[in-house]
Amino acid sequence: MFGSNKKQAEAQAAQLKQYQDMVKTLGEQLDAAKKGEASMQARVKQLESDIATLKREDLNEDQKAAQMLKSAQAESQKHASEAAAARNEVTQLKARIAQLENDLKTAEASAGDGDGAPDRPAIKYTVVSGDNLRAIAQRFYGNEMEYMRIFHANRDQLDNPDLIHPGQVLNVP
Repeated sequence: MFGSNKKQAEAQAAQLKQYQDMVKTLGEQLDAAKKGEASMQARVKQLESDIATLKREDLNEDQKAAQMLKSAQAESQKHASEAAAARNEVTQLKARIAQLENDLKTAEASAGDGDGAPDRPAIKYTVVSGDNLRAIAQRFYGNEMEYMRIFHANRDQLDNPDLIHPGQVLNVP
């Protein structure tokens, strides 16, 4: 019996050793699992934080987009106002140009030949020796610089304001 008790004790000791090894292995596996769980929990927290950040950024992006849209609408409205003001100014300028053209026609009609002096019957003057257009302008207008008026009134017979001949009959407007 004693020998069988020893074998039985050895078998129980071996079995105890196996159980202890299994407990140790299971303990190690449990520790590893706990570390993995902690790591996974940290990763879950990080992902939750990332999701929250993305949601805020999406909200910020939506707010930025809305702000940009409002800004673009305001700028568009400003340009539309400026364009309307420019069209109005162009219309006013066209009206002013038309008025000025009308005033010019009226002034030209009242001025006669467009020289700024009112129409009067042209005087016939016969050129004598020593005459020139400046002297004739001084005699009739009191200003020798008006000689071009006489020249233009006589373009049909004069090619050069410095070349007139005795005997020519000139119109002096």
